[in-house]
Amino acid sequence: LLQRTGVLGHPAEWFNFRQVGHNCLSMRAYPVSAADYIEKIKHSQQGDNGVFSAEIGADHLQCLQEAVTMETHFQRARHVLLYRTDILGQAVSLFLATRSGYFNESQAENRKHLPAYSGAGILQCLAGILEQERQLVQYCNRRQIEPLMVSYEQLRENPGSVVGRIARHCGETVPAAVLAHIETGQRSKIASSVNADYARRFRGANGRRIERLLKERAIPV
Repeated sequence: LLQRTGVLGHPAEWFNFRQVGHNCLSMRAYPVSAADYIEKIKHSQQGDNGVFSAEIGADHLQCLQEAVTMETHFQRARHVLLYRTDILGQAVSLFLATRSGYFNESQAENRKHLPAYSGAGILQCLAGILEQERQLVQYCNRRQIEPLMVSYEQLRENPGSVVGRIARHCGETVPAAVLAHIETGQRSKIASSVNADYARRFRGANGRRIERLLKERAIPV
């Protein structure tokens, strides 16, 4: 969605350590250090207006912090913290995706490999998501960063409006016609009846545990 605005760069997991090699091959560039990689990816993936954007998870952020001084390479950064209100639904989706390899429609052939229900597996994913949220909030608090908070549900329900908010937060303006097209565009969804069934089963068996975990959630919802 952000790329379709034409002013918010080409957001992707540019700092996912599992994809760095592929990114280097795509750029036909071979950086000599982490700092060199950052500068090369910023230059090659910025938009016509000079804006570079990236999707960064807590584990990717940790690797970046260990490798470079963040403020040196991202001096005018704007932060958007995307979260999901229905965190149990997110945990079920993550469980299904990681066990099957079915993360998006380009991997639809993996749909037939959906795993059997596992309460322990879903709990592990739920705990991992909560920990990632905690680390991201902690990172912002330590640096006195006030990120724009955006929920996945808001983005799905009103994509044009939310994308407009993100652009304004980044100091950019998206033409009204582009936002209207984003608002009315087709919205893909991978979740199925399996997701709903697994969430219902997990909630039924772990209601009190879920309540305890959500009370400690770093992102208030």
